[in-house]
Amino acid sequence: MRLLFLIDKQDYGRCTQFFVRDSARSIIIKDHKVAMIHSLKYDYYKFPGGGIEKGEDPIRALIRETREEAGLVIIPETVREYGCVHRIQKSDRDETECFIQDNYYYLCAVEDSAVAQELDAYEAEEAYTLEYMDPATAIAKNRSVSDSPYHPVMFEREARVLELLIAEGILCGVYQKIDKLFRNSGLGEVDLPIMPVTGGFLHRMYRVTAAGKTFAVKHLNPEVMGRPTAASNFAAAEKIEAM
Repeated sequence: MRLLFLIDKQDYGRCTQFFVRDSARSIIIKDHKVAMIHSLKYDYYKFPGGGIEKGEDPIRALIRETREEAGLVIIPETVREYGCVHRIQKSDRDETECFIQDNYYYLCAVEDSAVAQELDAYEAEEAYTLEYMDPATAIAKNRSVSDSPYHPVMFEREARVLELLIAEGILCGVYQKIDKLFRNSGLGEVDLPIMPVTGGFLHRMYRVTAAGKTFAVKHLNPEVMGRPTAASNFAAAEKIEAM
């Protein structure tokens, strides 16, 4: 799994022991909004998911934790790796302990019908609530948390992942459209990330890799293409570009 970013506080020089606790977290998108767990008590947002038990497969942990926290039932065949955030810092609970965590994020879809949450005691105390959020709102909220027992790194981690989802066209649906186009055309599965290419004025361009090959994909502006002269103008522009 690709590394999204590293969180290294470099404050563990005097630690004499290590505690490793990896996690699996789901990225579920609906109508350009993302499923988030809202802690009503401390007013922060997190992706559904949690700790991977010893010997547990990360995907099984993802499905289990998302069902327990959010009441959402992941469709297993839709699960796809997005990326990992590696975190290392001195433990909040023991100054002699170094906390190490790989946070695995997965894109996935869920069944239409939700089930009842199965919250741990502390999750129920915080009143974990599923909300489909505008990413900008969740980012701003996480960066303004002032009173919680958790390290601010946790809130910033989720904010940065949301920012990556925006930057890579995941939340606006561009990635999903390109991936569907490639699959239907027999070009293979699109690799993450897709990268915006500068230079387009009316339309957007992306650098896409799939099956070991690199492609340039033009995402046509629907407003422009809806004009009566769109087809002839587009054909003329393509001729000029080929010169």
